[in-house]
Amino acid sequence: ALLPPTSRQVETATAHLLLKKALVASNASAASELADESLKILRAHMADQSNVSLHALHIFGSQMQAFVWRWVPTVERAKRFREVHDELSRAIPEHFSSHPELRSLVASLKRAELETTVHHA
Repeated sequence: ALLPPTSRQVETATAHLLLKKALVASNASAASELADESLKILRAHMADQSNVSLHALHIFGSQMQAFVWRWVPTVERAKRFREVHDELSRAIPEHFSSHPELRSLVASLKRAELETTVHHA
C-alpha cells in the first residue's frame, strides 16, 4: 500500500531519532541495532531518487558521520567514512547534486576519511 506523503516525513523523523538514540546508546551493540533500524528507513527513501528528500540525505550523511566517530573502532573509521561517503554520493539525485549543504556534507565525509587514514595508517 502506498503511504500518504506526510508519513515519509514521519519516517524520516523516526530515522533521525533512532540515529540520535544510537549516538547516546550505552554500548556499541545497542547503538548498532538502532542505527540498523534507522538505515533501513533512510536507505528505502534514498533508493527512490525521484522522491528522496534533502532532509533524508542530510540525516544519513551527518548522523552516520557522527555514528562512525562515536562507535566505529579507530582502525576501521577510514573505511566506514568512505562507505558512507560513497553511499551518500550515489544516492544524491541529479537535481540535488549542486546543493551547497549536500556538497559540504560529502566533502566533510571525504575529509574525515582522509584524516583517519593519515592518522592511523
